[in-house]
Order: sequence, then structure tokens, then C-alpha cells
Amino acid sequence: MRLATLATLSCAFVTAAFATFDVSRYPTASELVLAQLPADVHPIRSVRVKSPTEGLLTLHLPAAGTRLPEGTIWGEFDPERLQLESEAVALARTLLTEKETPKLRLDLARTAAELAERRAELERQAGMLTRIAEDPTLAELYASESLMTAPGESKPPAKSALGTQEITALATRLRTQLALIDDVLLYAGTPRENELEQRALELKLKAQEIEVAQRLGEFRLALPFDGEVSLIPPPPANGKPLRVPLGADLALIQDFSAIQARVPIRRTEWRVIDPSQLQLRYAGRGRKPLTSSFQRSLVQETSGREELVYVFQFPEIHRAAARPLTGGQVMMQLVLNLNEPARIIPKIDLILAAPAAFRDAGWEAGVAAVIPGARLLALGETHLAISP
Repeated sequence: MRLATLATLSCAFVTAAFATFDVSRYPTASELVLAQLPADVHPIRSVRVKSPTEGLLTLHLPAAGTRLPEGTIWGEFDPERLQLESEAVALARTLLTEKETPKLRLDLARTAAELAERRAELERQAGMLTRIAEDPTLAELYASESLMTAPGESKPPAKSALGTQEITALATRLRTQLALIDDVLLYAGTPRENELEQRALELKLKAQEIEVAQRLGEFRLALPFDGEVSLIPPPPANGKPLRVPLGADLALIQDFSAIQARVPIRRTEWRVIDPSQLQLRYAGRGRKPLTSSFQRSLVQETSGREELVYVFQFPEIHRAAARPLTGGQVMMQLVLNLNEPARIIPKIDLILAAPAAFRDAGWEAGVAAVIPGARLLALGETHLAISP
């Protein structure tokens, strides 16, 4: 009996609270602030440049804030040496075109002509030996001219003639040499030889050009994209070279053509929202709010775990005002654009109106109980969007 009485009194109390909850005193809006989140604000592109070597760096920097085109050289290590190497490889290219290539063709033609002359001489000698081997009289005459005196002997050795077999063998060796020369002449002096030898010279020069280009790319600092250069160490006085150690931070290259803000999306209920309905807003004191629109999502590693991050971009009209925010974290509002106007009601007001309803049933059922016929449209950290 006592329990029934308490239940009746509790129900009457809740019913009375429901009846007295007036949604009309809360503003109607088309958006809901889901949360205040720390956002990283940065230019659309940013690169930190470290020193590739140690030495004196000659700077070519304009006034701070000047936007430079991609490829602009803003610093050089040992510029005189880099200039000499560039001129040397350019000269080598000119010499290849105007001197080495014509000389190559001349040398190859001369080699082919010498081989042809050598072949003609060998063919003449081989023919002569063949005739000698076939004529005994000529063989005897040839043998008489081939007498030799051994070193250290006081008189010539016994007369010995080259036999027909030896003469034939000598002729055979000459014919073998002729065949080898014929194989070489199939290649020597031909367009194919010219092509390959020319290619060998080109590759040798190309290797030198690549080596110089690598040094230029390493020791001549250029902008990888259109942007601004901000020197990290104090600039030297009177335009003198800056002495830097290997690996030292030299500069930040930043592209301020667009400014973006990144926020982690950790709440599950936010991830199911269409991100095109989200905005990120900076509401600084004494200034007009700056609003950025959703651009893309990405997954990045933070403290050893993967984290979903939304990237927002400020419109061009807010770019100048948003620039001072870059380089650090600022607190920004994650705003949801609602599909229909709604009453924006603090959570605490609803909880105080009927604590038991929200403790036992959750937000959606609690709203339906406290405000009959109402629908919960969106849930923020401190407020609810309710369609009565």
C-alpha cells in the first residue's frame, strides 16, 4: 500500500513537471553547437626545411610576407662552386654536340678504313702463300730466304726449308685472321656502331648532368610550391651568409592561398552525421565569427592509435582574418546545420525538470516523456535540438 502511494505521488510529481515545462521560452535556431573542440589551424600547405649540409648559406629572401612562385631559389650553399659546376656541365654538352660527335664519326670511319686495308694486306699474303705451297719451285725459293741464325752461334745453322705443310698452315692462320676482320667489318663503320658509340657518350654526359643536378637540388634551396618563406634562425646582418649546422631547422615554407582547421572526431554520434552539414566556427571576443566548411576526412596516427580527423577550410573572405590563428591550437565550435528549425534547450533544464525520466530512459525517450510529441533532432555536449 505504501509503495503504491509513493508511486502515485512520484507519477503525479513528474506529470506536474511535464505540464509546467515550457519549450516556447527557448530560442528557435537552424543550427546546434555540438561541442567546443581544440582545432589545429594551418595554411593549406606547409613544409619545414632542414639544412642538408653544414656551411655558409647565402640567402635571397624578399620582404616578409612576399608570395613567391614555385621554383624560386631562396638560399644557396657555396653558390660560386654551384655556378662553376653548372657552367662546366653546360660546356660539356656543347662540346659533345659541336666537337665530340663529329670526331667520333671521323674516328670510326678511320678505324673501319684501317681494318679494310689490313684485310687487303692479309688477303694478299694468304694468296701468295697458297700459290707458294702449290709450286715446289716457289716453295724452295721461299725456304731459302727463311734461313735463321740462332743467337750466340758463330755460323749459321744447317739449311732448313719450310715444308709445304708449314706454308699451308701459315696460309690457314692468315685466312682465320681474315675471317675475324670480316666479322669486325660487319659492325665497324656502320650506322649501328655510330648509334651505340654516340649513345655511350650521351649516357656518360647524362650521368654528369644528373650528379650536378642532385648537388644543385641539395645545396640550392628552392620553393616546392607557391608560397612564403619564413626564416627560423635570426637573419644575418647586412646580407652576410648564414652559418648553419647539418640538420638545423632553416625555414618554414607556407602556402596561405587557403587556410584550414583540423579537429578530431571522437564521438560516435558525430561520425554518423553527414559531414557536409558540419561547420567549424571561431567565435573570438570582439570580432566577427569565422566559419569554415567541411572539406575532407582523414585518418592520422595520434599517440600510437589511429584517429578520425575532419578538415575544414575557411572561405576566401575570412582568409585574412583567419591567418593570425595559424601555427597552433584554438578552441572552435563544431556546428551542425539542422534539417529543420528546432528549439535549442540546455540539457540541464530538461534533467532538472524530470531527473528520473532521463536517468532511466536516455535522452530520446526522456525528451518524448517531458515534451509529449517532441522529437530529438540532434545531441550536443550541452544542448539538445528539439522539434516540438
